[in-house]
Amino acid sequence: MIANEWEGELPVADVCIVGAGPVGLSLAIRCQARGLSVLVLEAGGADPAQVRRGETRFTSPHHAPLEAVIASGLGGTSALWGGRCVPFDDIDFAQRDHVNFSNWPITHAELSAYYEEALRFLHCDPAVAGSPMLADDIAGDTSQEFWSAQPHVGLARRHQLERLDGLLILLGAQVIGLEADPQERRVTGVRLSFAGRERLVRGRCFVFAAGGLENARLLFALAQQQPRVCEAFLPALGRYYQGHLTGYLALIEFRSARLADFFAFQRTASSGIWRRRLQIAPDMQNELRLLNAAFWLDAISIADPAHGSGILSLAYLIARSTGFYRRVSTGFAASTASARKRNLKGHLVNLLRPGLPFQGIGRLGNYCLSVLQSRKGEGPDRQTLPNPRHRFLLRYHAEQVPNPHSRVTADAKAKLGHLPSLSVNYQVTDQDLDSVLRSHDLLDRWLRGRGLGRLIYLHPAAARRGAVLAQAFDGYHQIGLTRMAHAADEGVADANCRVFGLFNLYLAGSGLFATSGQANPTLPAVALALRLADHLASEA
Repeated sequence: MIANEWEGELPVADVCIVGAGPVGLSLAIRCQARGLSVLVLEAGGADPAQVRRGETRFTSPHHAPLEAVIASGLGGTSALWGGRCVPFDDIDFAQRDHVNFSNWPITHAELSAYYEEALRFLHCDPAVAGSPMLADDIAGDTSQEFWSAQPHVGLARRHQLERLDGLLILLGAQVIGLEADPQERRVTGVRLSFAGRERLVRGRCFVFAAGGLENARLLFALAQQQPRVCEAFLPALGRYYQGHLTGYLALIEFRSARLADFFAFQRTASSGIWRRRLQIAPDMQNELRLLNAAFWLDAISIADPAHGSGILSLAYLIARSTGFYRRVSTGFAASTASARKRNLKGHLVNLLRPGLPFQGIGRLGNYCLSVLQSRKGEGPDRQTLPNPRHRFLLRYHAEQVPNPHSRVTADAKAKLGHLPSLSVNYQVTDQDLDSVLRSHDLLDRWLRGRGLGRLIYLHPAAARRGAVLAQAFDGYHQIGLTRMAHAADEGVADANCRVFGLFNLYLAGSGLFATSGQANPTLPAVALALRLADHLASEA
């Protein structure tokens, strides 16, 4: 049941969850299926919106604004999510000598057991069957990403949520405080601003699933109101803030169309969308002391003659002359030096190539159709537009090292009825930057050495480090702020996601991750929530 108001006393549920994003909803549905009564508190309404939980200030230029990274409402930040689902790798859970604080209290096998169910919850088809083509000690085809057919979890799951017995979701329920018993070391209640008045919610156990920053804010609020119950985890709270370094440093040029198609978007037998990614093998990462990273193909902008396609150059020249290109272009794609110089000569050369410009017009038509369908909400925009030179922008998505100085702190004690303000100092380290640069060079040598292709850098060597730093901009993934660990001096929660020092308070979401890996966090965060639901059911 989903409600915007409630008369009388609120039910005392087995599990009270704060947050109705993908993590909170997957946890709620799984707990209900295991026979637990569930109450979900969501600050937003039925539609995505910004809800002011408390002030947040940023002291780093590398963090995205809150309106770009957080949405409230049924489905939470999935309203902003593109739908990419990526598993973690075994190496992410290993203790690596060159990655400080890389010690998870669980194994990857404990998490990966839930990947298939998590993929299905997120409306992905996990049935991928592909034959190896590039298996190698350095880079292979084992890294894959899946794409959700219905990224907005609130819209996709609303009908199911409305008819589940024992599950109540309160919309517009803003948490304004927490109560705890320091003797029994338990959270005893959550104070809400709900339907125009203050309410108190009781529960047998509580789970914060409000996102990395907001989970940290709630724990800081608890520490300010009940400092004795928070002594165990407070030293680690808000530290180790990680995301991912991502952007473009080079084009990738393949020797053949077959190789390019191998890394293009694919469809399963049941129309699920997935594709392969390039990745440095774990043994080589350890040998060269690299952080984990993955690479995938993006189409070159039609404004960039480096694609070598007559039909793309013709489309660009027509769109530019009519003013249409200026209206639809986002301007976010990286470009080569020729595009930055607005090189019309390059486009004219493409038009004069033998057999062009009309070669490939069918693929361009399919690509444009997929873009139009995605903008109407009729399907995902998942096409890799080919070109005669087999050239693509190479997107990197790289791990950050856990850094205790990359952190979030809370201001002085908040006023009654308010949550504390946060100060965010999200940092990028030299190790993060060096690993991105060295991983590109290694991939380039590997491609050339095996006759598969090459990288074409977008910047001269002296400017590449600055280019990576300029693109280091995250806050979308909010990893590590409430990390799980073996002991309280290393983190905030234990292997079962229970907050150290409290018997009935648990966390869910990417803030628990000890390391960020190369993966986008949604899939592993949902998998970890499903694992938590099974633990709560067994404890009950």
